[in-house]
Amino acid sequence: MKFSHRLLFLAMLTSACTLAGANSLYAQSSVLEANRNLRSSGPPAPPPGSIKTHRPAVEATASIDFGNGGLVTVSSRQGGFDRVGLRHDQTVDIAVQYPTASAGETIGVEALDGGQLVVPGKSLTIGSDGTIRFKFRAGHQPGAYQIVLRKGNKEIGLQFWVRDDEHPTNNPPVINAEN
Repeated sequence: MKFSHRLLFLAMLTSACTLAGANSLYAQSSVLEANRNLRSSGPPAPPPGSIKTHRPAVEATASIDFGNGGLVTVSSRQGGFDRVGLRHDQTVDIAVQYPTASAGETIGVEALDGGQLVVPGKSLTIGSDGTIRFKFRAGHQPGAYQIVLRKGNKEIGLQFWVRDDEHPTNNPPVINAEN
């Protein structure tokens, strides 16, 4: 009797496994068929593990004219422009280009670390071409000179550095290393 119980148990176990396998196979084939009918619209997804690089949008572009034929253009991303090198007491012409949709808006301009701004009043109005223009004269002392541009509650900063010729190792990198 013991042998027949075992045989019966094995027969039931085999039947159960066969039925489970058949149901699993049916479920897999219906999912496979549904996946075949999927259609994508849009760009493909990046492969898993790929590096995602997102450069912040350009908020404004500034052209700095050194007056000796030298000109450098820097872009503002996330609130700040690249640092530009100036000489002691150097005066530069600055044109900041905002999107033309900003025409007519008011920009507050302030020198934070000294130097002299040549701006009529404390603000400028963005022209129809999206540009504001002003002059800046750096101070005599080496170091940082920053100008903040305020448009509503948003600020972006122009960064200048007057070179320390007596201690060259104190000078950080600037975009125009030749100045």
